[in-house]
Amino acid sequence: MKRGKIILTVTFLFVFFFILCKGNTVFAISGKSVFKSKGCINCHAINGVGGKAGPDLSNIGARKSIEWLKDFIKNPDSYFNPGSSALINGKEYIVMMPSFKNMMSEGKLNAVAGYLGSLK
Repeated sequence: MKRGKIILTVTFLFVFFFILCKGNTVFAISGKSVFKSKGCINCHAINGVGGKAGPDLSNIGARKSIEWLKDFIKNPDSYFNPGSSALINGKEYIVMMPSFKNMMSEGKLNAVAGYLGSLK
């Protein structure tokens, strides 16, 4: 009987670990999907794909932490005054990024920030 419980426990742990690993993969993929579905790709390019109104985010994860990215996405006005200009990647941009504080769930925000944080 003990052997059966051990096998059951090991099987449960294996399945749990598998689901956990697959969940992280889905998390990263969904961040890219949310980035596109929320229209971020219309202003920002990643690896040559996307808009040019905002800065290129191809390597943003090498420069900014996930926490910084989450805060910026929720509160861009706390970093720049709307309508002001900012020099980013050697180009000057008029700041017009909308706040996604009330436009994105915490889960989607985490997914997008995780995706952007992975871009190095």
